[in-house]
Amino acid sequence: MEAASLAFTKLSFENLRGADLRGADLRGADLRWADLSDANLCEADLTRARLCGANFDGADLTGSELAYATLAGANLATTILIGTRLLQADLRGLDLPDGLEAKVTLLWELQNQGARNRDLKGADLRGTNLCYADLSGADLGGVDLTEVDLSGANLGGANLSRAVLEGVRLWGADLRDASLRRTYLAGMNLRGLVLAGADLEEADLRAAVLARADLRNAALSRADLREADLSDANLAGAALRRADLRGANLRRADLSGANCNWADLRAADLRGAETAGILLRSARTDGML
Repeated sequence: MEAASLAFTKLSFENLRGADLRGADLRGADLRWADLSDANLCEADLTRARLCGANFDGADLTGSELAYATLAGANLATTILIGTRLLQADLRGLDLPDGLEAKVTLLWELQNQGARNRDLKGADLRGTNLCYADLSGADLGGVDLTEVDLSGANLGGANLSRAVLEGVRLWGADLRDASLRRTYLAGMNLRGLVLAGADLEEADLRAAVLARADLRNAALSRADLREADLSDANLAGAALRRADLRGANLRRADLSGANCNWADLRAADLRGAETAGILLRSARTDGML
């Protein structure tokens, strides 16, 4: 049944144990009381599906879409829910162990209500889908966000200092005025991100891709930017005091008014960069292009 088209199909009480329904179109399907234990439902679309009483024990719902689905009384006790989308899903009466119930409830709240200014320290958010969520002002300091999808999320003013961001997806996210102080971001693709006014002091940005990023007035003092790609980035007014920019690509970047006092710019490439008003007191510029 791989990639099957079963939209609006009546499958209530059916035995679909172990079925391969990867990528299946199950929009609006009637799966009430169906046995879907051990089924593969990765990337399946279950939007508005009727799933009351369905048995998902051991099923894999990685990356599946459950927006507006009715899950009242369904069994999700050992279900894999990595990256699952629960927008406006009805979760009343779900059969879940206590630990998983708390995580699923939190995921539903974040996806549907956002977490503006909410303290999320200690929350288990690994592998969750939070794309387009409103997390502005949220406290995520030190939180493990491994493999979290934050595409398009509003993280303006959020605290992400020392958060674990391995495998996180940030495409289109808004991180203006966010705190990423001392955060490990080495090698990450941050191309085009809005980081205006963000606090990135002492952050590890070695070999990070920040091409076309908006870093206006960002705090980057003592940040490690060795070999980082900052081509076409807007760093106007940024604080780069004592930052390590050795070998960084700053071609065509806007560094107007940037404070690079005591920064290490050895072998950095500034060809075509806008440098009006840049401060370079005691900066190391050997081999700078």
